[in-house]
Amino acid sequence: MSTHATNKSYVDTNLALRLAKTGGSLTGATWVQPHALSIVDQTVLGVTTHRVAVNCSMSNTFTLSLASTDDIIIDDPTNLSSGCTYVFVVKNTVARGAATITFGSSYKFAGGVLPEFNATSGAINVVTAICDPFDSTKLLCVFQANFQ
Repeated sequence: MSTHATNKSYVDTNLALRLAKTGGSLTGATWVQPHALSIVDQTVLGVTTHRVAVNCSMSNTFTLSLASTDDIIIDDPTNLSSGCTYVFVVKNTVARGAATITFGSSYKFAGGVLPEFNATSGAINVVTAICDPFDSTKLLCVFQANFQ
């Protein structure tokens, strides 16, 4: 006698195939490959800023590799989906010294305190955010620093 009933649900690598065979459906988030973000230099009146555009229709996981000591601005994201979770993984490939990473006004951190990224070469910093189900223009963010 089998230890699993034919319709019992359990996690395995063939979940989508089993659901298709039984007529079931999978609801919730769709996971896609991480999307690498790029830094774009913008010069206005002789002042250069280094900005990162985030299009949330590209993925729910974003990577950013920082290879300079310049300050970075992560702009407000486009194409947010209410209730979805987004992850931003930022890795320093060089020591960044006093360089800062700032966020657009859509990113909301607990207590209004912006994160302090570890500037050590090789450090990985992570921002996990959920799109506010009450205001889909905001990301409610949690920060973890210095994965090594």
